[in-house]
Amino acid sequence: LLNLKGKVDSWLPAILTPPMLKLTQSTHTPELRSQCFVVVIAALFTSPEIVLQLLENTRFPNCQESVTSQLLCGWIENPDEMEGIHDRKISVLGICSLLQCSTALQLECVQKLIPVILPCMVTLLDQLIRAYEDNEGRDSESSENVSSVINTDDEFDSEYASKSIVSDGEDILDDDTDVKELKQNLKRAGVGEEEYSSGSSETEGDTLEKTELESEYETLVDVDRDYDEFVAFKMFMEAVNLHNPQLYDMLISQVTMEIRELMEGIIKVSNERWQQIQESKAGTLAAD
Repeated sequence: LLNLKGKVDSWLPAILTPPMLKLTQSTHTPELRSQCFVVVIAALFTSPEIVLQLLENTRFPNCQESVTSQLLCGWIENPDEMEGIHDRKISVLGICSLLQCSTALQLECVQKLIPVILPCMVTLLDQLIRAYEDNEGRDSESSENVSSVINTDDEFDSEYASKSIVSDGEDILDDDTDVKELKQNLKRAGVGEEEYSSGSSETEGDTLEKTELESEYETLVDVDRDYDEFVAFKMFMEAVNLHNPQLYDMLISQVTMEIRELMEGIIKVSNERWQQIQESKAGTLAAD
């Protein structure tokens, strides 16, 4: 959907019916629920008018309320259900796209959601800031470890070159000694035991970084800087303030002091990213 924006609109009913049906049912895992949401959000981001019309016209026997209301409320009222960088990013972009659609603003369920929309976006963007910082820290630590390993390669090679085979197929070291030596070598290289242990426990950072699927597959939204979620948030808020001040007042009127404080950091990051993109574009034009 994200790589073929506007080219698969005629297939959207067939694509969206399975995830929409799953989201109206209660018997599914949190992982499946978030994946289904991401499919619908991606479609809303690329073709909001068509998808909203589809949601409004869809009725399932097991669902008493509007599919539109159930899906939008389940998505926007539960930002913490989004995992990984991509899911949070497309969620922010999806909300920006949704609220710039005149059809959406006329829906009763959207009107009811307005007080929680800004807190939802701020929560997602704050999590993204921490996720990016966490990834940068991991990359930096990984580079340091690789450098340490390279610097000790000669020492390791010399150490292992001095070892000989006692008899046919029989090493000097037994298995326990090999494991002990491996741990010592890793420690000397700057790699902690917890980093190579397969039994490490899951932490909060694990839910912020890229998911397994994200690590293996990228879309245009993930690699094209024109889809920067912080810049999209900045442009969205500025556009609403300028062209729809009533909606802007409704969005910010009920936010807490905590959300306002988080917004300050998000606005700073948004301005920095916008400036970086402008400088990059200027550099590209100058090179051409």
